[in-house]
Amino acid sequence: DDVAVAADEEALEAASKDWSFHAPHRPCAVVTPATTEQVAAVVRACVAARVPMVPRGAGTGVEGGAIPYGGGVVISTARLRRLELLEDEMMAVVGAGIYKEELNKFLAPKGLLFGPDPSSNPSLGGMASTGGSGMTTLRYGTTKENVISLMVVTPQGEIVQTRRAVRKASSGYELTQLYMGAEGTLGIICEVTVRVRIQPPVRSGGMLPFPNVKAAVETVVAAVRADPPTLLRCELLNAEGVESTNKIFKTSLREAPTLFLEFRGRDPEALRRDFDAVAALATERGC
Repeated sequence: DDVAVAADEEALEAASKDWSFHAPHRPCAVVTPATTEQVAAVVRACVAARVPMVPRGAGTGVEGGAIPYGGGVVISTARLRRLELLEDEMMAVVGAGIYKEELNKFLAPKGLLFGPDPSSNPSLGGMASTGGSGMTTLRYGTTKENVISLMVVTPQGEIVQTRRAVRKASSGYELTQLYMGAEGTLGIICEVTVRVRIQPPVRSGGMLPFPNVKAAVETVVAAVRADPPTLLRCELLNAEGVESTNKIFKTSLREAPTLFLEFRGRDPEALRRDFDAVAALATERGC
């Protein structure tokens, strides 16, 4: 495929901002390569012409990292679409333009999932570039703990694989973690090899209201120490957050600091035991 180049008003406007409050800034053009080699060629051309370049994934970030403040060229990863499951190794090789929900839909028929779960449905390249986390961090960790290897184009236009895509390796520099969270400043992530996990089939949820935020936080600390095996998500909303939720979603939740819990496992009785254990910790703290 040819490299797609856009300089129309709609494309420039879309590439001028992310989901943050930061002021937008338009680039001169938006380039959308379809392969890692094309990304490298675009980078080399920008370097030769001394044109600023900014990589862009889904644009769902809230830090302003994808905004091209220096103008120049936005390099979109939207057409980097590789999607391959290495089932025996419990890994997947994913193009930077694949979205998180798209990856999990691909994995679901095999009973697998990619653990990190940012709510904004970012691209995998964006998740790696920002070290994205989410509500499942309690059980699965952040993106940083779930990436095995990266394919990166350096600022000079060279292609680098940060390490071999194997579960266990101790030789060489830890380049993977160097690029994770760098937000495109050290290179453009084009492919991500991630760890996949078995998706537990049984799901249950619960809510625990508290008299104050301190009691809720102390309960979370105690629950993390107790480490109930099926606890997947544990999120806290203060009273104002619950009030806003009631207004927006027309619910009637008690307007108090509240923990929202999700449990996943294979045995419904195990889920119930784990919820009862967390509820007991909450009761000790005034829930």
